[in-house]
Amino acid sequence: STDMGGKVTGLFDYKNGTKLVATSSDGKFYQYTGTDFAVEGGARATGNSTSAHARWSATNFYGATTETDLLVACNGIDAPVKYNGADVTALGGSPPSTGNYPVVWQGRVWMASGSTLFYSVVDDCEDWSAGNGGGSINIYRGFDGDITGLAAFANNLFIFKRASTYRISPTA
Repeated sequence: STDMGGKVTGLFDYKNGTKLVATSSDGKFYQYTGTDFAVEGGARATGNSTSAHARWSATNFYGATTETDLLVACNGIDAPVKYNGADVTALGGSPPSTGNYPVVWQGRVWMASGSTLFYSVVDDCEDWSAGNGGGSINIYRGFDGDITGLAAFANNLFIFKRASTYRISPTA
């Protein structure tokens, strides 16, 4: 069996169960091969943070204008990455440099950094520019600490901070 070189820091389902992807405290991405885990390929598959505090979170994104079937992953320390079923590479565009808690809602990828919530352009997780419809929202900066999680549920986006929860409802 493969020695992952550390503790598992994330375990993700890619493309509705076609692949199982894991991250480890050794800073690497692994893919389950059916009998064992193997180190994944790509420029960002290795060399990520080995901090004991790095916990990866990820979401599947199926965009109409980007490479489809992407697993978008981040840990709040390293720059966000994407996995396309074969390679782990940097997420394109200009996502937050240390984003965390990615979630898909209303056709966008959302992620947090500090007390700021960032969102991509609709149907394009690799375009975060305000000119094309991406942007950011400060969630009560200076109150109740940083954002600690995001969740899309019942057609709403929930933003969690240390002792409070905020909700964004869809507009039209």
